[in-house]
Amino acid sequence: MKRFSVLLVSGLICVSLSLAHDNDRHPEVHQWQALLDRMDVFEKEHARYREQIELLKKRVKVAESKISEMESLKVKLKAQDKKIARLNLLERRLKRAESKLVCPVNDLQCELFLKSVKEENAIKANVTYEMSNAILYQSSNVHRSHYKKSKFIAEATNSVKNRRDVKGQVNVERRVDMTSRVAFSTYLSHALQDLGREHVIVFDQVEYNEGNGYDKILGIFICPVSGTYFFVASMLGFPNEQIHTEIVLDGSKTAGMDSDSRGGAEFPQGTNIAIFRCAVGQRVWVRIIEHLGTNLHGDQDRFTKLAGFMLWSDE
Repeated sequence: MKRFSVLLVSGLICVSLSLAHDNDRHPEVHQWQALLDRMDVFEKEHARYREQIELLKKRVKVAESKISEMESLKVKLKAQDKKIARLNLLERRLKRAESKLVCPVNDLQCELFLKSVKEENAIKANVTYEMSNAILYQSSNVHRSHYKKSKFIAEATNSVKNRRDVKGQVNVERRVDMTSRVAFSTYLSHALQDLGREHVIVFDQVEYNEGNGYDKILGIFICPVSGTYFFVASMLGFPNEQIHTEIVLDGSKTAGMDSDSRGGAEFPQGTNIAIFRCAVGQRVWVRIIEHLGTNLHGDQDRFTKLAGFMLWSDE
């Protein structure tokens, strides 16, 4: 196209030169000159348009490159979002698995602890029985060997024995007075969720623990002195939920609490008391009844509590 335009212009120039001498006889020469001038203008505009087109092409390429980069970033962002969603899902599953694992661990700890205590008590009972038999046997031998001694020696022995009995009775009274002071008060400082069947409620904050009967690691009261005890428990649930709990003595239910707010927006609270005799080494704790409810409220307001004290001892 460009070559054709050059040839056309050259031809027009030759024609104009050949007719330059005949301007007076050929007035069309002026028209041809005007056409040549217009052709020059068109050529310049055509060149300018071509430059603009090339510039626009370069801009289009740059824009297409940026669009391609943005599409690539968009794909990477989608992949990253999927990874984040996957990680969040795995984190939630891990939390649920950990919460479900706590219950079996607590139950296993309690079971092992109770078994160890029972074995210890059985060993103590056997040792005491054997020692008693040995003492009785030795005493019978002593009585046989001294049966024919004088009445004076017998009276002196009885006098010494009476004095020992009086002294022992005073020591026993003092010991009972020292050990009969048993009382504790605890509360739950944080919420518990996804609780399992017969989950032990561990009241982690101890307000008072006279006699050191409450173990805050196991969440269990271990009776230090045989006697009659008073226990009270108060459980706070969540709105629109229900949770059943109970006070148990060595696994046997003594009182139940029902915190029910189904159909309501308030926090439900269930409270109950229990009075019973508790021997040394027996255990008292609070647990979930079967699987009625899984969430329990707890905070520094101390709405979820367990407390107890000894009314009188058996000694």
